[in-house]
Amino acid sequence: MNKNNIINPHSLNNALRKMEEQRKSYLSIDIHDFETILLRLMSKIGYRIELIKSYENEIEIIAKTNDPFNEIKTLIEFKRHIKDIGPGIVKKIHERAREMNISKSVLISLSDFTSSARNSAIGKQIKLIDGTEFLDLLEQYGLIKEFEKEKLHKIFEFAFTPKMTESEARKYFEDKSGKKIMGIFGSTEKVSQIEFRYAPIGSIEIKYLKNVETGAVSKITKIAEMSNTIYINLNTLELYYVTLGFLGQDSRIMSSDVFKKIINLPDQTIRILSDIATYKEISIDRITTRYPSYMGMEMNHLITLRSLGLIDEKPNRMGYVLNINIPNFEDSRYDLKKFFEIKESVDSECIPDEINYYPEDVLSIVQKFFNSRGIFKGVIYMPYYRCKYTDEEGRFRYASLLIPKKLSKKL
Repeated sequence: MNKNNIINPHSLNNALRKMEEQRKSYLSIDIHDFETILLRLMSKIGYRIELIKSYENEIEIIAKTNDPFNEIKTLIEFKRHIKDIGPGIVKKIHERAREMNISKSVLISLSDFTSSARNSAIGKQIKLIDGTEFLDLLEQYGLIKEFEKEKLHKIFEFAFTPKMTESEARKYFEDKSGKKIMGIFGSTEKVSQIEFRYAPIGSIEIKYLKNVETGAVSKITKIAEMSNTIYINLNTLELYYVTLGFLGQDSRIMSSDVFKKIINLPDQTIRILSDIATYKEISIDRITTRYPSYMGMEMNHLITLRSLGLIDEKPNRMGYVLNINIPNFEDSRYDLKKFFEIKESVDSECIPDEINYYPEDVLSIVQKFFNSRGIFKGVIYMPYYRCKYTDEEGRFRYASLLIPKKLSKKL
């Protein structure tokens, strides 16, 4: 027997448990989010929607296939029920389809069907799709991540408190607008539009090991587990940290695009960058000692990092230095909640930016770069204003201003 074909019961149980937890978590999602996902799914399968109705825990769809030579009308019912579906509902859907002169029906349940319900569907033009099969369909058509994004926007409704009104933001942007120099050079800009928006920020707790010295007299080196929390924009993949104010100035948020530059790089290239980021530089001796099996004559990993502007060669050509301005991994300035106020509500009138980077992918790149274990803690919204500038020739540009309110007292 081929050992590779043997299924590990422990792995199978973990997979089944994860799937069940995932299915149950969807029970708390707003029914209108299911409506959005179902419309996308039907479109990908090849249906054209004629009618859709949403109720508290149910969605009814009448759809037709897109094939003009074989157009089939179908009644699709979606049930978000905790308990398994019984034969009564199956019978009701089948009869409703007949009354509407529809030959085919589909019943989707986020839970499951009883054995009697499955038996009652035999011999009828009705297809039953349980929760597991529904998730498989979403995965098959690339919609599972979109579904997760809908969940993230609905479940985590926390936001940093905004510190600025629209009129204050307008004054700020007007002061920053472009103006002609000596009335000749450059162009004069005006503020043509200001929007209050939310950016979805992923909160990730990272844990890593570090050598620390203990003892006042005889120093003893021990390995201790350290932790930190970082915040990453799930729309732009920017990494945020705080620059401390001085001479009476407020702390403000800075950002780095390092993750956007490295997200598609090979793991080993990211590990080398992580090593350089830890020590701010790396010598040729360390490279050849630490990475003998990866570094060829052309040192492709380092060439890639240099081409992205992440590192520079030392003046003496005997190593490389970091070319990104970010704090050390353990620096508390990554933890925004230590500096800015958070409220347990968001402005329902304001639509958040789209989540372009799925948390699982973001967590993966964070763990590689920080050489740590990570836990995705959730989404918190960052308030900001976006300004559209327009000059006298009709050209325009956008500028943004993050506006979290500073904590009233330092932690």
